[in-house]
Amino acid sequence: MQNKQIYLGFNWKMNPSNLNDANRLLTSYQQAIESKSEKIKIMAFTPSLFYFPLIRIKNELKLDLKLGLQDISSELKGANTAENSALMFDENNKNVIIGHSETRQNFKLDDLQIAEKFETAIKNEITPILCIGYSKSDEINYQELTIQIQKPLQKIFNKEVKTNIIIAYEPVWAIGSGNPASPEIVSQVTDFIKNLIAEKFANLADKIKVLYGGSVNSKNVLELIKIENLDGFLIGGASLKIEEFKGIIDKLSF
Repeated sequence: MQNKQIYLGFNWKMNPSNLNDANRLLTSYQQAIESKSEKIKIMAFTPSLFYFPLIRIKNELKLDLKLGLQDISSELKGANTAENSALMFDENNKNVIIGHSETRQNFKLDDLQIAEKFETAIKNEITPILCIGYSKSDEINYQELTIQIQKPLQKIFNKEVKTNIIIAYEPVWAIGSGNPASPEIVSQVTDFIKNLIAEKFANLADKIKVLYGGSVNSKNVLELIKIENLDGFLIGGASLKIEEFKGIIDKLSF
């Protein structure tokens, strides 16, 4: 556990409200990032308007993190107003969240559309964080999870994959609720994900990392990271509070 690489995705969602505040937020990360363990890999997913300006700030401060976007189009160009094309990504910050539960709901996306976005990301060497677990029940729905994993991975199973693939288990009822899934539930789901991949997509197994998201904070992160098949976290609200951000980094830099 102590030596495993830890992946942290910080999802800013539709925050902050303006670029000046976004600059201040990213700059406030500096001290915590400079003191973090080398085993911690950080990605921050910002609103698209902030992406390139924040890359400039990141480079000026020499911050050891990557930036990414919160969604991607399945199309590369054409009449797709308001979409983010894979061709628009900065070459050194090619990371994207795909299928977050809020995006699925707000834009009425089905599993096939998510799979097409995922395929586009992989073809263009963009690291995807594929979010699964879009269920309003607090009971584990393995059938739903299976579909949400298999449809995207079937798209790329026989293709060359040049980037990591990150799968984030995010039960809807836990997101922003202050009530995270228990370590027992997270352990069951992460075991299920990795066992399914080993059985159905063995050629991809060494490229896939599994994260948990849903009310993750500095108080519960250390207990959760002890889970054997968990590689890190996708974090929402805590990423906007510098004390929480610093606390998470400090706890995981043991």
